[in-house]
Amino acid sequence: MRDRLQRAALAHYRGEPLGVRLHLRGRLLLCPFARILARLPAARRVLDVGCGHGLFLRMIEAGAGGTARLVGVDIAEEKIRVARRTLRGRPGEPAFLHGDLGAAGQGPYDLITLIDVLYLLPRDVWDALLGRCRRLLAPGGTLAVKLVDTRPRWKHALTCLQETLAVRVLGITEGEVIQIPSRRELVERLEGHGFQVEAHPIGHGYPYAHILYRARAG
Repeated sequence: MRDRLQRAALAHYRGEPLGVRLHLRGRLLLCPFARILARLPAARRVLDVGCGHGLFLRMIEAGAGGTARLVGVDIAEEKIRVARRTLRGRPGEPAFLHGDLGAAGQGPYDLITLIDVLYLLPRDVWDALLGRCRRLLAPGGTLAVKLVDTRPRWKHALTCLQETLAVRVLGITEGEVIQIPSRRELVERLEGHGFQVEAHPIGHGYPYAHILYRARAG
């Protein structure tokens, strides 16, 4: 299943420049997208915040078979251009929007995903973002936050180095800071917004300590 969904997602980018295709393959190697998908509930209305080139939404699309309404939003204009170039006007394709969370409309959504986004933002905007996601969710909906853990320390240090290169040196990733929360800190923040939270370590076999926070709205 994992390989099928990844192949189906990558097929949309065959006509893109080599740099884009290498970047996407690198994301698949370094981020456990399949493990994230395996822990998410089936959802009819999905919003991916910080969708980048749209790779994860394309994996969801391949698994949903055109039965879901998929929306991706990102502040990186060039990545959204790439995502839109993959569109062929077929039913069930994602909508890719340029802008912040406000571009996603009023919802509601059954599932909102934040994959490797939160730690690129200053801590003082986290609560506003999480609160906005909470309001966009339908009752009983799920907010899925994929981050990396602060333990073990060597993996934490490797993450900080990689993100520093991506954000400040190469300019591949849009972001301002690199602030990785502890598991306890993020669980408490999510619970403060009325979520019931489960934390799932999903980084076994990866060089990064990936962790998925599955937060259910009451």
